[in-house]
Amino acid sequence: MYRPLYWFGAGAQPLLNPSLSLANPPTWSGNTATITLKHYTWSNGSPVTTADVMFWINMLQGPEGGSDRLRRSTTAFP
Repeated sequence: MYRPLYWFGAGAQPLLNPSLSLANPPTWSGNTATITLKHYTWSNGSPVTTADVMFWINMLQGPEGGSDRLRRSTTAFP
């Protein structure tokens, strides 16, 4: 997956750029965030799903998942 859920940067400002983000801005209910994906498809035409996103996140977080460099480049939080 090359496009991040949320793309930050609008010119010189560190703001959420909704036009480049894979997901719509989150909605909040207390401490719970709800994230809805925009309608993107893979090169074969099948839709990108939440299962695809969770697979990618789990792959990066797993003990054998991805390189440290890749993990650092796609993680917004330390």
